[in-house]
Amino acid sequence: IPGDQGSLSHNSVTKILQDNEGVIWVATYGGGVCQFNKKTGRFSQVPCIDEQTGYENRNISLLYEDRQHVIWVSAFNDGKLYVFDRQLNKFKLFDPGLTNLISMLDDSKGNLWAGNSDLLIKIDRKSRKHTDYSIGRPVRAIYEDKAGGFWLGTEGGGLIQFDRGKGVLIERFSDADGLCNNGVLNIVEDTTRHLWMSTFNGLSQFDIVNHTFKNYYQSDGLQSNQFSYRAATKLSTGELVFGGINGFSLFKPQDIIPRD
Repeated sequence: IPGDQGSLSHNSVTKILQDNEGVIWVATYGGGVCQFNKKTGRFSQVPCIDEQTGYENRNISLLYEDRQHVIWVSAFNDGKLYVFDRQLNKFKLFDPGLTNLISMLDDSKGNLWAGNSDLLIKIDRKSRKHTDYSIGRPVRAIYEDKAGGFWLGTEGGGLIQFDRGKGVLIERFSDADGLCNNGVLNIVEDTTRHLWMSTFNGLSQFDIVNHTFKNYYQSDGLQSNQFSYRAATKLSTGELVFGGINGFSLFKPQDIIPRD
């Protein structure tokens, strides 16, 4: 609502997060980051400021809470990475050398990973001597499966299995291998060792053990064939949710009846 300081700051929402304390965070493109107060039903803005220049970035592309309950924000335009200071109640610039991040994951070993337009980056929280790995495509999703496998969803480069210890690509899976589309935007694992990936053209189920794919499209009941960035989650019920241009698709993987 224009002029209302307690309303959401902008209608273009890029990410919603509930942190470990139950606080709701909303990232927007045009209005920065807001916190939502459940009791009052009101929003308050949390500024994202580069102290070196005084510039406040209100175009947010990434909002993430790591295992240490630190909240990170990456922005469009200047593309820099910010970290939330709980005492000052604002985001502070973390490292001007880390720019245009579009995905992030804190793995089970305590390593913080991020992806940008062509790199996978292992972030060094302390000395800030980060390690880059060339992927060649935008890294839209970073995922660690229950068995410790490490996967990258790339925009244009398909699905990648990555060896974190050696820092090398193990295998790349593309539409030539049965993936429905090479633009892998989100990755979620079900309870039966399958990865589900939303893309620009359908939804793929990947068998981690056998390396095979099953694909689903709008004709199977999906909201459309085109899905969206940062729009996927697994619910406590075991249901998977993937958002796209015509709404979202919600289902229990075990309830799907395969085609003959």
